[in-house]
Amino acid sequence: GAIASLGNQEIVDRCVAGETPVCSLIVRNSSGTITQLLAIPINVAQQETEGFDIQASWRQNLGSFGTLTVRALVSHIENLTLINGPVRTEYAGLNSVGIYNTPDWRWFGSVDYALNDLSVTASVRGFGSGVYDNSWVSGVNIDDNRIPGATYYDLAGAYRFTLAGDIDFEAYFKVENLLERRYEKFRALGFRYVTLDLHGY
Repeated sequence: GAIASLGNQEIVDRCVAGETPVCSLIVRNSSGTITQLLAIPINVAQQETEGFDIQASWRQNLGSFGTLTVRALVSHIENLTLINGPVRTEYAGLNSVGIYNTPDWRWFGSVDYALNDLSVTASVRGFGSGVYDNSWVSGVNIDDNRIPGATYYDLAGAYRFTLAGDIDFEAYFKVENLLERRYEKFRALGFRYVTLDLHGY
């Protein structure tokens, strides 16, 4: 009873593989030429997945020097299989874009330092190597089916202050992909307005 929306190429490939329900998403003209692909949710019969997540965190009060918090998360997908009749499609290990972008390994870690109204967070995130398509063979379907993994480093900070005694403000910044020069580093830089709620914090 799994429901999914398929990509254009996947619709064509799975129809060719014999999945009749997927073929209904292909619109042809009177000469048989494909004129439209319907990217709408369909019943893909069954979905099986197996893997694990491990998360840990540690916080240390440094007294007058603030608070230090360390977090780590590792996620592993062993398999992510869609089953429609005799057709089994495996998505675990795909690093390509789309709804089933499911690398075998993902990780995230952060170190947060807070002192009074100031906080600074350094984080690292990444994913392991994978492929464009599990059914492709390098040198046959594609020159090189492998997609390397990547690790990114981010830096963020915030400072809270109060004006006029009853309005709270927060100035913040975030630098994504800190060490990659080709990336737009200052993706999120702004000034956020926060009002007090009824609890008066």
